[in-house]
Amino acid sequence: MDKSEEKKLINSSRSAFFLAGYGVSTLAPLIPILQERFSLDPHELGLLLLCSGIGAFSSMPLAGWLVGRIGCRNMVYAAVALMTCALLSVTLSPAVYLTGALLFFVGMAGVSFGVVVNINAAHVERMIGRSIMSSQHGIYSVGCICGTLAVTFLLGAGLSMSLAEAGALCLYVLVPLIFSRRLLTRAQIAQPRQAPGEGQSAKTSRFGALHPVIICIGMMCYVMYQTEGSMMDWSGVFLKNELHAPVEQAGFGYAAFSIAMTCFRLLGDKIVTACGRRRVLVCGTIGIFIGYSFVVFGGSIYTALLGYFIIGLGAANIVPQLISFSATLKGVSVNGAVTTVNAIGCMGSLMGPAVIGFCAHAFGLGHTFLLQGALVLCVGAGCLWLLRNQKPPVGAVPKGTAGLQAKPGAGSSAASASVLPESASAH
Repeated sequence: MDKSEEKKLINSSRSAFFLAGYGVSTLAPLIPILQERFSLDPHELGLLLLCSGIGAFSSMPLAGWLVGRIGCRNMVYAAVALMTCALLSVTLSPAVYLTGALLFFVGMAGVSFGVVVNINAAHVERMIGRSIMSSQHGIYSVGCICGTLAVTFLLGAGLSMSLAEAGALCLYVLVPLIFSRRLLTRAQIAQPRQAPGEGQSAKTSRFGALHPVIICIGMMCYVMYQTEGSMMDWSGVFLKNELHAPVEQAGFGYAAFSIAMTCFRLLGDKIVTACGRRRVLVCGTIGIFIGYSFVVFGGSIYTALLGYFIIGLGAANIVPQLISFSATLKGVSVNGAVTTVNAIGCMGSLMGPAVIGFCAHAFGLGHTFLLQGALVLCVGAGCLWLLRNQKPPVGAVPKGTAGLQAKPGAGSSAASASVLPESASAH
C-alpha cells in the first residue's frame, strides 16, 4: 500500500472518531435547559438521561452485526443521520416522555458510532501494519471538546436551543460527506478465508467473540471506563468535600485529567511504537495507582490536581491499546472482538459512577479511589500476562498458529496476505 492511500485511510478514520465525539457531546450543554423546560429534579433528570444509556447498551450487538452487512462507511452515514434527527427532535420535543424516547435513539446512534469507528480503525491497523488506535481516540476527545464548545458558543450568542443545535450540527453533517469517503466498505472488512492447515473449526469462528480472552479484555476495559467515570463524576466531589476546595474550583480536577488524557492519546501511537504496547499498558496502570495515591494522601488541592493529571497520563492509552490488541487475536473476527470488548467496557461507563457512589457511601470516597486504583493494578497484571509474548512493532497482523495469542512482526508478505482481507491484499 502506498503512502497516499495509507494517509487517506487514516484521515478518514480520524474524521469518523471526531464525529463520534462531536455528535454526542453537543447534547451536554442542552441538559440544564431540558431540566428547566420540564421542571425536573435531579432524580428525574437522571432517569431521563438513563434512556440514553439504555439505547447505548442495547445497540452494541446490532451495531457489530450491521457493520459486517453494510460496511463502516455506510454505518457512519446512517449514524450521522440518526444522531442529527434525534438531537434536533430533542430540542423541539414538547413532552418529557417523548424526549426520553428520543434520547434512547441518541444513545443508540452514539454507541453505534463508537463501535463502528473502533472496528474501522482496527481493520486499518491490520492493513497498514502499525498502531493508530491511541491517536484516533485522542481525536475523539478533541471532537467532544469541539461539540460542547460549538453549542455553548451559539447559545451564548443568543440563539435558541433549536437553532444552536442546528448550527452546531451543520459541521456534523458536512464532515462525513467531505472527509469520510475512504472509510472501509463491506468488501474491505470481510473476514479472510482460513488458510489450509490453520485448524480453525467453524465453531471457533462462530463463538470466538465469547472466548475467555475476549471476555477478560472486556473486563479490563470495564475497569478502565469505570476509572474514567470516577474522574468525571467524583473528582470534583472529592476536591469539594474532602479537601474543601471552593465550588468554582471543583471542576479543575476533571479538567486536569482530560487535558492529560487528550494530549497523551494524540501522542500515544509514537509512544507505543517506541516503548511497546505491553510496557505502555503496564506502566500506565502503575501510573494510575500512583495518581490515586497523590489524590488521597496528598492533603492539598494542588497535590490532588497533580494526581488527577497523572491518572490522565496513565489512562490515556490503555483502552485504545486493549481494543487494538483484541482485534489481533487468532480465531476471532475483528468485528466480533471489538464489539464484545466495547459492550462489556461501556458497562463501566453506565454502571461505574453508581458503583463508585455506593462504595463511597460504604467506605468513604478516599478508600474507594484506592480500591479503584487496586483494580487498575489488576488490569496491569492481566496485561503483563496476556501480552507476555508480544513485542514491538504493535498493530501488525498476527501470524503463526500458536493459539489465540497474537505475535506481530515484520514477517513475510505471504504470511500477512493470508490474514488480511482480500481487498487489503490487493493494494
